[in-house]
Amino acid sequence: LAFVRVAADNSQDLFVSPTTGGEPRQITFDRKTIHSLAWSADGTEIFFVSLRGSSQPNIWRVAATGGEPELIATGNNKDITNLAVSRDGKTIAFVENTLNLDIWRTEKNPSAKNQPEKKFIGSTYNEFSPDLSPDGSRLIFVSNRTGKTEIWMADAGGKNLRQITDSPSVITAPHFSPDGSQIVYYAMTNGNADIFSISTDGGAARRLTADASEKTAPIWSADGTSIYFVSNRTGENQIWKMSAAGGEPVQITRQGAFQILAALPDGDDILFVKTEDAAVWRVSANSGANEQIVPELAAANLFSGNWAATRRGLYFLAQNPNKSFKIKFYDFSGGNVADAAEKELPENYYGGITASADGNTFLYVRQDQNASSIMFAELGK
Repeated sequence: LAFVRVAADNSQDLFVSPTTGGEPRQITFDRKTIHSLAWSADGTEIFFVSLRGSSQPNIWRVAATGGEPELIATGNNKDITNLAVSRDGKTIAFVENTLNLDIWRTEKNPSAKNQPEKKFIGSTYNEFSPDLSPDGSRLIFVSNRTGKTEIWMADAGGKNLRQITDSPSVITAPHFSPDGSQIVYYAMTNGNADIFSISTDGGAARRLTADASEKTAPIWSADGTSIYFVSNRTGENQIWKMSAAGGEPVQITRQGAFQILAALPDGDDILFVKTEDAAVWRVSANSGANEQIVPELAAANLFSGNWAATRRGLYFLAQNPNKSFKIKFYDFSGGNVADAAEKELPENYYGGITASADGNTFLYVRQDQNASSIMFAELGK
């Protein structure tokens, strides 16, 4: 039996176990995501799709007894899944997925009710995880246009693009600091998620965490002196706080946390989603006391980046019965929820939204293409 084992830190490797029982034997030691696997017809080899050596999935073959995996060149750089091997061992079949994500723009009150949204930043590659600077003059986002996921920056008009990071890691969820001078994000490094920061001018990134636990969802404190993030270093996901310069973190929550939504302007409270109930809670960074807040936020899909925090409040998306999305606003000062924009986002909204400080402009990620094809490749011996 060949199977993929997922470790506590979400790293993955290939194992083989006899069907009669016994201790499984580890075949790969990459600690990388494995999408699918298939046996050769004679049972001597295992084929698998993995992110080993790249942020792009590729097909590999390895002896069932172990050894160094061999890359199978398929002549593409697209997403590969669902692998199968022919009975004569000469051909492999796989699914090649084509996903194109672009960043679009909409206004709070468009001049015409049916005015179409405007594509803001697009290419034949993917652009996602947008974040507007606090002063609205710049935008950062993640793109794989170089073949790797990197942070890019553009001006307020979506022009003058430049690459900020140059990393072998898979980068996710960048956020501007309150003064707009730094960016915090998390990235997978050797199968482990860690927190990094980098100047908006580029240069060398600073690794802020290095322990074996998983660290995700970093955001800045309201004054920019601290960073909050989610970590499972105690065995379960909790919110932690550390200096923006790095150092030993301090645990904030004790009853679980999945996603941090916002650090409130008062400098003390944090909005977050709990692991076990998906409700939105408010916790004091100083005392650890927490309480659940308005139920409208609990109904929103806040697990896929469908939210954006400003100093005034939290913008989030709620899905309508027709599967379109409505942008809503949770006011930090009054605690009330109201519609934030007339225009609904389309059904092919993908995930990821950012808002200008005044709430008049919204950028979001749209899935402009999602297609798949069955492909064949001949195996060389």
